[in-house]
Amino acid sequence: MFNIESYVTPILLSYVDKYVRDFKPADAQVSLWAGGVTLHNLVLKADVLQQEVSIPFTLVSGRIHELLIQVPWTKIMSEPIVVTINTIELCDRFQLTVSFLKSQVVEAPPGYMQALVRRIVSNISIRIHSLIVKYVHDDIVLSLNVKRLSVDNIDQNDPIIRRLIRLDDLTLCLDKSDSDGKIRFYQEPLLYRCQLDLRVLTRLISANKRRARSLTVQLRCSRLAWGVTSEQLLLLLRLLKERPPQDINTPSPMPKQSSSQNSSIHAVSSNSAEPARLETWSEWAWSWMPTWIDRDGFEETSTPAAPIPITFSAFFEHMSLVYKVLNIL
Repeated sequence: MFNIESYVTPILLSYVDKYVRDFKPADAQVSLWAGGVTLHNLVLKADVLQQEVSIPFTLVSGRIHELLIQVPWTKIMSEPIVVTINTIELCDRFQLTVSFLKSQVVEAPPGYMQALVRRIVSNISIRIHSLIVKYVHDDIVLSLNVKRLSVDNIDQNDPIIRRLIRLDDLTLCLDKSDSDGKIRFYQEPLLYRCQLDLRVLTRLISANKRRARSLTVQLRCSRLAWGVTSEQLLLLLRLLKERPPQDINTPSPMPKQSSSQNSSIHAVSSNSAEPARLETWSEWAWSWMPTWIDRDGFEETSTPAAPIPITFSAFFEHMSLVYKVLNIL
């Protein structure tokens, strides 16, 4: 007889071990069997995160002050697994990086337990209290602060997954630091205490194959008030101007490809940067889901031949932009 804890626990702890340095899954296994585990002062693996999430930023460092994982074993089919993060800090720097999509491979349990465990792992709620992302480029400091971020599954009607992502009190600041790296004078935020709702609809190929067929993202915001000073505008122009040269030269090799290579533009190749970018940006949100392997050792899902279509729409009830030439004291 199979025990559900023996399959779900290694999967959850494997994600923690993948992204956290010096983590020992055996130390947290007993606590998780009891219903919950709490971890403190975790240092993230910046290189692993950079490989998994291909964005034009290089993650320099990351730290989680407190991580809580709560598993309702007695109601595992009706209630979600809750992952709570209290204060996460990320420090980035600008650098164009195009990497290939990598998904985590987890060995699937045999028989009927495979679909059961897959359904449980897919139903995970995430709570982040105090998200701090800081981007530093020379003397430019761009910081994003989110008081609360939540990710919830609305329902589990296969083959459709609906997720609601809510960001409360989002504040975006842009400042200039001195030669010693300290900010002497703080500018007013570009965005102040904004609330955003993201509704993500993922259509799967089938309920058994957890592969995305299409992705629909809807952004809703009641009030989006931008404010920028003359000094902040100069800093923004510098960020656009001082991009690495490879960002501009990346598409240039594409016209030189032969006709046979152009016919297979969607194939994954290390010599073509554009197909990798299309695949990465269309599937990066889905890459956090594990790829299951059956008992024969073959992957249940293969690399798609074409990028996943993404539909994005945004709705704003009130949006404003204020340009401040000077401050009157």
